[in-house]
Amino acid sequence: LVINMQFSRIGRFKPIFLRNRLHNNHYVTNTKAELADGNPRTTPQEVIAPKISPVNPRNEQPRLIDVGFNTSPLTNKNVDPFHHIVNLDSVPKYDPSQYLSFDAMPGPKLVRYCAKLWNIIPLTRNQDRSIKQVLRADYLYGYLNWYNSIPLFKRMVQEYGAVLRIQGPFGGDLVIMLLLEDAIKLSQKEGPHPIRFCFHSLRHYRLKNKQYQHPGPFFSCGVEWKKMRDILDGTLQVVVPRQIATVKNASKEFVQRIAQIRNRQDEVPITFNTEIDKWSLECVCALLFNKRCGFLETSSLSASSESDRILGAVTGLIDAIRRCEFGVPLWKLMGTPAWKKLVMHSDTLESAVNKYVSKAKESLRQTKPAPEKESFLEMLLTNENVSTENALTTLLDMLLIGVHSLSHAVGFLLYHLSINPNVQKKLYKEVCAEEDLQKMSFMRVCIRESLRLKQPIPVLNRVLAKDTIIRNYYVPKGTSVLISTQLYGIKQEYFENALQFKPDRWLNDEMKLGGYDLNSLPYGVGGRACFAQQLVEMQLSSLLAEIIRKYRVEYHYGVIKSTSTMLAAP
Repeated sequence: LVINMQFSRIGRFKPIFLRNRLHNNHYVTNTKAELADGNPRTTPQEVIAPKISPVNPRNEQPRLIDVGFNTSPLTNKNVDPFHHIVNLDSVPKYDPSQYLSFDAMPGPKLVRYCAKLWNIIPLTRNQDRSIKQVLRADYLYGYLNWYNSIPLFKRMVQEYGAVLRIQGPFGGDLVIMLLLEDAIKLSQKEGPHPIRFCFHSLRHYRLKNKQYQHPGPFFSCGVEWKKMRDILDGTLQVVVPRQIATVKNASKEFVQRIAQIRNRQDEVPITFNTEIDKWSLECVCALLFNKRCGFLETSSLSASSESDRILGAVTGLIDAIRRCEFGVPLWKLMGTPAWKKLVMHSDTLESAVNKYVSKAKESLRQTKPAPEKESFLEMLLTNENVSTENALTTLLDMLLIGVHSLSHAVGFLLYHLSINPNVQKKLYKEVCAEEDLQKMSFMRVCIRESLRLKQPIPVLNRVLAKDTIIRNYYVPKGTSVLISTQLYGIKQEYFENALQFKPDRWLNDEMKLGGYDLNSLPYGVGGRACFAQQLVEMQLSSLLAEIIRKYRVEYHYGVIKSTSTMLAAP
């Protein structure tokens, strides 16, 4: 089967060709009928450093929280979530004879001058606004388009070097680290409880609208986050091997689905990205609930079915969060259309997931399953350190972030194979000769190489919990740091012929930099790196093996780029 794929600027596929692959390497066309926000209020993660006049021009006084931070510099518990907090750890004082001041760090001067004007407008004066505006900063450099922020970072390297500071015009201090070595050093200094920004709109919904005690493990920080992270790591290690057969079956159904939706020109429809979303959602739900939910069954996806509501809620919620988070946060002042959609889709998704939680609790009350048959959800509910609320928010976050990250990775992987037929031919020989996914070494390196070139989450962020020295610059705590893992993946300093799709590079060399395994680069840096690497590689391998065994993938259109809003979609 030939899949000629084209993604449009709005993240959709253009029609693609499909032809059956025969074992004698001949291809015949199988014709099918075409189927038809302004007083800002900040969260505990927004850390503000004690002000040093040469470093920070603002005259704000930080609000000290009367809570002990002996175990962790930050914690959600007993903290007013709408005020600044400070780190109470002792740090070395700034010594101008040893370090350069924060003000000496290079950066766009025009933006810095504008900060003084914008700083008096409270609606825009917080640091996560700076992060979001950098990702869509068309006005900084004319060549940058909405869908690709990497050229901006490349230009910054040329003009400012390895590190730069952006102060405003949307408030706060933002440091952009443009070398992987610096990001690795920072991850080694950030301690056991790294801090990052979250989606404030979704956090506000959970803490205020739903009155949750915690916003969820992916949006938490401090001791509570670390405790939940350790639990999730251990649970996934147990559950993932049990799901291989289920994911294989879902992948086979997806392959059959492709044959049903292609047209007479062997092209799949423009909604092919939605078909991949269905497969991804089926795999994630199978992991969480240990049951198939029917997302790949045409009959089960009627407009009123639960499967259709979950699919629509996940997709709609991602879009609603993007609209709330990117731009002026008017949702803090009034019920904007984006905020109303966020509430609607969040309610729908929570209601659907709550049904599974209730059924699992009732089932556990009647009889406890054998340990080797427990689902991910059941393992969370039987853990005395996990509340029902934490289990619920964990499921919601894994659906929200995991589904689209996985489906976008599939899209990029098929694209890279389609424009590299020699690589695809080599992979075809491997999947035909081997059934065990664990033994498909070339499959693994193809996945790594695709994720290196196109990462679903291309930019990470951190908040410094203590004063830190970066490139001999004294950077105060509370400063936001932007880490472009996508840029690191395509830099010539780290990868020879970095822009070329060459999976063999991972077979020959031990890809490490300063002790850091470059295999893990797409999954993040430091303590808050993605904990589902094993799961993602298993799911991608299962689907790709089924597709390549039966289909030949081709692409004859222009270069596929990625969006830069929240998740990088093809």
